[in-house]
Amino acid sequence: MKNQTWLSLNYFAFFFTWGVFMPYWTGWLVDSKGLTVQAASAVIGAGFISRSISTLLVFPAFCRHKSIAFLLKIFPIISAILLFLFLPFTSVNILTAIMVFFTILYPLILPLMESTGTMMVKADGIHYGKSRRWGSIGYTVALIVVGIITSIYKNQAIFYIMAFGMLLMMVTTNLKSPPSINNKIGGEKGSSYKGLFQSKRFLLGLVIAILLQGAHASYNNYGFLYLQDLHVDNFYIGFILNIAVIAEIIFFSVADRFFQKTSIPIMFIIAGIGSVVRWLVIFIFPSAIVFIAMQLLHSLTFGLTHYTLIRLINEELRQQDIPAAQAVYTSIGMGLIVGIFTYLGGFLYSHSPGLAFGGMSLFALPCIFIAAYMHVHQKKIAQAM
Repeated sequence: MKNQTWLSLNYFAFFFTWGVFMPYWTGWLVDSKGLTVQAASAVIGAGFISRSISTLLVFPAFCRHKSIAFLLKIFPIISAILLFLFLPFTSVNILTAIMVFFTILYPLILPLMESTGTMMVKADGIHYGKSRRWGSIGYTVALIVVGIITSIYKNQAIFYIMAFGMLLMMVTTNLKSPPSINNKIGGEKGSSYKGLFQSKRFLLGLVIAILLQGAHASYNNYGFLYLQDLHVDNFYIGFILNIAVIAEIIFFSVADRFFQKTSIPIMFIIAGIGSVVRWLVIFIFPSAIVFIAMQLLHSLTFGLTHYTLIRLINEELRQQDIPAAQAVYTSIGMGLIVGIFTYLGGFLYSHSPGLAFGGMSLFALPCIFIAAYMHVHQKKIAQAM
């Protein structure tokens, strides 16, 4: 099997599960476990914070002692076992504890996949965008499947679709892996955080990416419920959420070609503007049609943000520092900040659903100015040379 194909299959399988867990798990907790939106938000928020700590501390340690190929085989198996602990309980406290244990391990597969992709770009010359788009395709297939099945069997089916995704991931991660990820990264001290602080440019870009990705908290956790509040049928919700992923797929398909010569600060500025516009417009105009139109901006708010940071990592960091960089990005940008913003979003949503989105635009706004500073600083360096 070609390395590009192997990576594409594993991106597809993981993001299929991600496409169930991220947008639908709050809805499953509300409908299947009888929790209020605020109680479900507390469970989800605890998971994001647990994920943040685990990714920041546990992930680099694993990468120092075991190869990424080994970790990709074992993590899905243990995660699937932990998943089934959700079934028998309805207590908020017990569900929170289960969520904490589950998110200690399962979300680590995300930085594993991204570290794999980034390393294979360097070692094997694969095209990141071509494989990463299959992750987006997996996500969009999950949204369609959940939308169709829950329209027939209600939201209780969400758990079993997630379990199927876990099984699929166990199959793809146990296929023969490329030699480039079969070794530990740089020995016992190879993957650390020290190398990250040597690049001011990387740190500024990381702050931007963390804020822009964190601003997706309300969309990821309340988009499903928000569309239900707008009286959209479950059957159509899956397709509506898919518009964002289709935009993302198209973006990753053309990103290498169209953004190859665009500077990193300019790409961050575009992503920041797109984020402010997307969340502010949803807040001002509470309409399913407006929500659908703003889905197209996902190509900028998520796709361009993520693509830009990956390129920044490749330009600024050594290969042995990649897992640490992915750990920080995933831990804070897709864990801690999302957890904090999820709590805030749940509070705002309980007052008015639109407020949960409007609040996110405030966190995206500073990114435009930080990126502008990066652009000016970069031009000064270029002129001095």
